[in-house]
Amino acid sequence: MTGWRIGQILERRWQDIDLEAGTALSLAEHNKGRRDERIPLHPAIVEHLHQLEGSFASHVFPWNHHERTLWAHFDEIQSNAKLDDGTEDGCPMPKCGKEGWYGFHDLRRGFATENWNEDMDLFQLQALMQHKSLETTKGYVSMAGKLKRTVDGLNVPDVLKGVM
Repeated sequence: MTGWRIGQILERRWQDIDLEAGTALSLAEHNKGRRDERIPLHPAIVEHLHQLEGSFASHVFPWNHHERTLWAHFDEIQSNAKLDDGTEDGCPMPKCGKEGWYGFHDLRRGFATENWNEDMDLFQLQALMQHKSLETTKGYVSMAGKLKRTVDGLNVPDVLKGVM
């Protein structure tokens, strides 16, 4: 629910989280935008973090292994989550990513596509995802879903409204 890279999530320290304000500090050295920013968090994230609050770890999500080993665990979680739901590939999610699995960047793309709407412009999405370039943000957004909403909202001349 942040759209952040996995490295940004694993770098998050409790000292960077302000649960009362509902924000997280993203330091320049941990994001590709290379700027310090205090980013608002969704209330569901704040609620979840309240449940984790008080842990003795300095990091919010301690991971004492190399970041790449997390991918193997992520694959294991997805494998264990597979359901016999009658879908062709048995994946509990509608359409599996590369090689039948979702990766962390698939989740970032999903975040961008699902959250860019009439209430959020690309600049806001860029800030949330912490992209240095707006062009990078544009690359994450699936235009198919956006075009459907755009076409549904097209102006229909009065003369055609009675015909439809």
